[in-house]
Amino acid sequence: MKLIGQFAPSTRSEVMLGWIGLAVVGVFLLAWVAIAIGCIMVGIGTIFRGERALIVCFPAGLAVVLLPALLFYLDRRWYPRISQFVLDDSMLTYTLARESVATSRIIDDVRWVEHRMHRGYTRGYLVKFSDGSGIFVCRSLSNSHELAIALRNVVKHSSTSLA
Repeated sequence: MKLIGQFAPSTRSEVMLGWIGLAVVGVFLLAWVAIAIGCIMVGIGTIFRGERALIVCFPAGLAVVLLPALLFYLDRRWYPRISQFVLDDSMLTYTLARESVATSRIIDDVRWVEHRMHRGYTRGYLVKFSDGSGIFVCRSLSNSHELAIALRNVVKHSSTSLA
């Protein structure tokens, strides 16, 4: 059983694109951390020298560091719980039974979902429980993060049609 976020390339080109993307993100993160450290250092220096023009750099640097952590926390706290698994069909029944028994929830609906994204398709089963939460059993890793976000909103706002 794999979580949706795991990297599972199927071709050599996908591996190369993954490494290129990782390098780009790494360079961006290094620059971001350098800017944050610079802002904090300039802010601390101006505080000790008594200058007021650049004191704003210290809180700005802290905001640059802490804002992503705050957004991640709020994202996890406010969205309804949707467990995301990549399973084959033989594991579907076991997973749904385990999820239902472990949480004392009743399965209301199971739908096959094919969601067209701007970069591809994601296919899988969307299962809605009686309390409004859901589980998405993914059949493809293509764009699974974007679909998970869309499905959170579907489960949150829809009570009749899931697909």
